[in-house]
Amino acid sequence: MKHRIFFIFLLVGALACEQTLDRPLPEHTPRLVVYGFLSPGEIVDVYVSRSYGPLDELSIDELLIPDASLDLKLGSSSYTDPTYIDTIFFPSDPNTATGAYRFAAARPEVGQTVSLEVSHPDYETVSAQTVVPNPIEVVGGNLEQNAYREVQPDGSGEYQSLLHITVDDPADITNFYRVGECWMGVEDPNQPNNLIWEPVEVLGPAVLSQSGGYVADGTYASDESINGQVGDLTFLVRLRNAFDDPAQIQEFAVREVAVFTETADEAYARFQEDLDLQRNSLGGISLTAPEPIIVFSNIENGYGLLGGLVTSRDTLR
Repeated sequence: MKHRIFFIFLLVGALACEQTLDRPLPEHTPRLVVYGFLSPGEIVDVYVSRSYGPLDELSIDELLIPDASLDLKLGSSSYTDPTYIDTIFFPSDPNTATGAYRFAAARPEVGQTVSLEVSHPDYETVSAQTVVPNPIEVVGGNLEQNAYREVQPDGSGEYQSLLHITVDDPADITNFYRVGECWMGVEDPNQPNNLIWEPVEVLGPAVLSQSGGYVADGTYASDESINGQVGDLTFLVRLRNAFDDPAQIQEFAVREVAVFTETADEAYARFQEDLDLQRNSLGGISLTAPEPIIVFSNIENGYGLLGGLVTSRDTLR
């Protein structure tokens, strides 16, 4: 007990100390920051800005690059004259207005190789390349309620449920799959022909832990284990308490499951995985001093992402 009290005082004292170090940070060399998100049949918007140092305070106008030169290639077709739009919203933050270069005539196709080069006289030229992913082809699946009962040290238990999705995976291309949203249609006890739609929280791809239960492993499920075949992807999900109680399962019969899925190329999947890790690591106090999480970028000589993403909706019965 004395050791615990001493440790608490030591921690509080360490947090209360303040020391100013007169050591300048390394000078920051601005680089181009480029984001392009590709979907089959959709117009291409490319967002261009610049990086800045940790102590810099720049306005949005100082960050945006409205006079860059862009060269976009979809397969053998080249597009070099985009329209600059300065009032479009950045997809990852709808509250922040930023500029975009719009290629209205460019419509990527599934399996197409896309390359991009961005140049400006004040910055080093950057480039990136990716392949537009295939939409997911779901051929079956089910929601497995109470797949495992996770027992706590005090003897209480928490039930875990799994979402199984059977996918016909295309060969010769690496895809990454994610369930972005899931709903289950539960039979109304008072009106058997009516379904009550309840949200299902998808935690991520499910893997068995050493304790015997399931844990979520990241955000996207790779097609590595089923590449070019029909196979199952399993996601760990969390249901509302009433639907996780085995005693009440008969009263809440699941008749349909609606899944909103995403197929991403490797670049987008790696970027999103790192971004989720970074977001989850913010806040709180860590006594283990973890290394900073650097978000993946496939922009050569710069920062950002050129990635492909396809969304689909399927119903499992």
